[in-house]
Amino acid sequence: MMNNKNIKIGVIIPNIGMTLEEMEIRRRHLLRVCHPNTSVFLVKNEFGPKSIESQVEHEQASVEIVKQAVLLEREGFDVLIPWCGGDPGVIACREAVKIPVVGPLQSSCVIASTLGYRFGVITPLFKNIKLVEQRIWNLKFHHFLAKVRSVDIPVLELRKDLFILLETLTKLIKIMIKEDGADVIVMTCMGFFGLPEELMKRVPIPIIDPGWAAIKMAETYAHMKLAHSKYTYAFPEK
Repeated sequence: MMNNKNIKIGVIIPNIGMTLEEMEIRRRHLLRVCHPNTSVFLVKNEFGPKSIESQVEHEQASVEIVKQAVLLEREGFDVLIPWCGGDPGVIACREAVKIPVVGPLQSSCVIASTLGYRFGVITPLFKNIKLVEQRIWNLKFHHFLAKVRSVDIPVLELRKDLFILLETLTKLIKIMIKEDGADVIVMTCMGFFGLPEELMKRVPIPIIDPGWAAIKMAETYAHMKLAHSKYTYAFPEK
């Protein structure tokens, strides 16, 4: 039987330039797949990059994400999610708090590994392909990886023309199916949120929305009363 406990999920936005309206659009998107007893709250970092397109920005955002995680745990949140497909701050947050911290990329890879034999990964910028490959290796999902490709559009420009973006993604995914042998697609950037639904009308394979993957993983942890092992993610000494 489903646990009827009210679940409070905190989503940490590292992009300091995101408006309250944009945050609400993302919150409503997440709620579409949530259990009725789940509440989702979005909080934004006060300092850090406007977008995460390098390891430097990844690390800058991670410091602020950990600070937010500690505060949100004190406020009674059950699970936390950083709103970025590169999973910034996830490992450090798991050391800093007792509650589960869910990475959208890791969650997407877990789901993808159950839906096919080889998944393709799409990232915004061509220059970040090697960085994304490294993250997949670090998560130990490289055996499932077909190939990482990009649309080569900066994160902050992804949603400026959704029609062009959908056309570009459709063509790219068809290439990944034919040339890379991908039978599932993982979207690494949260800027792609909501697009997998439309894309799956155009291509014959599953496409994973990283926001939905993370929010459903977060609910699973909460319903099963699970948290990350402190034998692995030990608290810092001080």
